[in-house]
Amino acid sequence: KNQTLKDICKNDKSFNIDFEAYLHGFDSETKDLLGVDATDGEKFLDIKGVITKLNAKKVLLGYTKEWSGIDLKPFNNSDITTLEEHIKRRWADISAETAGEQYTPDDVIGLIAEIIASKIEESDRLLKIYDCTCGGGNLLFGVEDRINEKFNRFTQTYGQDWNDALYALARIESRFRPGSKIEHGNTLTNDKFYNDDFDVVVANPPYGVSWKGYQKDIENDKTGRFKYLPSISDGQLLFMQHLISKLDVNGIGVVVHNGSTLFSGDAGSAESNIRKWMLDSDFVEAIIQLPTDEFFNTGIHTYLWVLNKNKDADRKDKVMLINASEKFRLLKKNI
Repeated sequence: KNQTLKDICKNDKSFNIDFEAYLHGFDSETKDLLGVDATDGEKFLDIKGVITKLNAKKVLLGYTKEWSGIDLKPFNNSDITTLEEHIKRRWADISAETAGEQYTPDDVIGLIAEIIASKIEESDRLLKIYDCTCGGGNLLFGVEDRINEKFNRFTQTYGQDWNDALYALARIESRFRPGSKIEHGNTLTNDKFYNDDFDVVVANPPYGVSWKGYQKDIENDKTGRFKYLPSISDGQLLFMQHLISKLDVNGIGVVVHNGSTLFSGDAGSAESNIRKWMLDSDFVEAIIQLPTDEFFNTGIHTYLWVLNKNKDADRKDKVMLINASEKFRLLKKNI
């Protein structure tokens, strides 16, 4: 009936029926990502579950009215997706269940994009950008947007995430970006881009998250990407090895880690051997220590690892260690 959300909120008698019809008016992929026809349990954005909760509190109509009154036109889709991810991460970071999964702050994305921009040049060749733990896509798409502001190059984004809701957010955003491909699943056990390599990789993989649940798959991995298997309690160095395997011969990458990637494991341990392999292969161009308190609800130190498979001659067999921990300016108020 071409009714807007605002229209269907005017009649509280027929609201429930109209709202159901409104949701079923979307195309099949949008309905799938929203979870409109989900029959059992949560599905991606779980709109069914949200409606059930709001109905139980008798506030569905009130909420929908509030939403329908907000003019979203001044915001581009990326702003809205970033806001949604920000809200999801804000609460996810407090819950123990997703501890270690950190939303990448905007200033860190800006810094990552600057580093990458300093190493690419104008070209008519497609620039392929990949994030193996892309969440809602704010890092992946944020880097793409900043590169597009600086260069006249065609870019294409590729991402994968196993969190249902965050994958759905990234997938929705990807529909506004030519050629963007976002896949659902566990990168470490089911790489959806196993045939691809990339010009640029970026990632902020989960910190200190165990890989015990899929230990057998990783031990039997046939791709050759894992040279050594780190401690089962922390998968960060698995993601690091995966990302290096995805870089093409001239590829560059910037990956955000906590200190564990640098310091865990004694000499001779798998962690130590992974670092030795990375340095012997001369993949690491720089390690940058960032200020603390960059990430929600944690004061930990974080580090940018700058990967480069094609270093300048004067940088070969050298690693820059940059202490940027004091290079910050406090905001006037909480963002």
